[in-house]
Amino acid sequence: MSNALTVTPSQSLITEEDMKILRNTKFKGFSDGEVAYCAKIATMLNLSPFLNQIHFVRRMGKDGTASISAQVGIDGFRLAAQRAGGYAGQDEPAFTYHVDDAKQAEPEKATVVVYKIVQGLRCAFTGSARWSEYYPGKNHIWDKMQHTMLAKCAEALALRKAFPAELSGVYANEEMHQADNRPPSIRPEAPGPEDGFSRPMHLPYLITNGTYARKMFREIDLNELREYHDRQEAAIHSGKKIAPAWWDEFSREAVKYIAGVENETNQEGDSDF
Repeated sequence: MSNALTVTPSQSLITEEDMKILRNTKFKGFSDGEVAYCAKIATMLNLSPFLNQIHFVRRMGKDGTASISAQVGIDGFRLAAQRAGGYAGQDEPAFTYHVDDAKQAEPEKATVVVYKIVQGLRCAFTGSARWSEYYPGKNHIWDKMQHTMLAKCAEALALRKAFPAELSGVYANEEMHQADNRPPSIRPEAPGPEDGFSRPMHLPYLITNGTYARKMFREIDLNELREYHDRQEAAIHSGKKIAPAWWDEFSREAVKYIAGVENETNQEGDSDF
């Protein structure tokens, strides 16, 4: 008798014990509905979030609403296609360049052709990715491996065309780099009445889509900052509130700032002068 694990659509690769671990690691701050969605997608693709074969990112839309995006490495795309059956390989990526680019260091477009057996025929599915649409701006790995990164985007596009049932709505990490590095929102981002601040809070850096973007900590009372941070952190950890996309950065900098001010105060109190 075979000991191989077979997973049907009605089963889940993620146990209840796994879910407890994931809620505090990979799915930290996700709502119950978002966690269920992530578990369902991971099971449908038979990819493990523990092994980083698939991971999930919350992104803010232009309307200010959050959504969960599933991201899979290109090897995970290939694995999903192979498991689906019919995957018949692919051609090497082909590149085109700007006419005036003599060095051809930066491709204008990458094209990948993926093959799938459909009713006994080897059919071609083509995906093309343009540099202008996927380059995330100054980025070490993109600047160093231009062809490799753009080719991964093109391959993901082609694999999604060939295997829509398995890969529809799933994106490769490289496809989403431009979303991760998009310019900050220009919507008004002043603290709301519920924050209870007597003066506006400001940050010394930009928080993308954050309530306090373009503001600086030093203009807010330290106790108000501490109370706000602790209140929000407690609500997020208890599951009463979903962590905004900017919260981890905000929390890290707030804790650092509070500790720095308290340290300066203690040093002044210890002075003999």
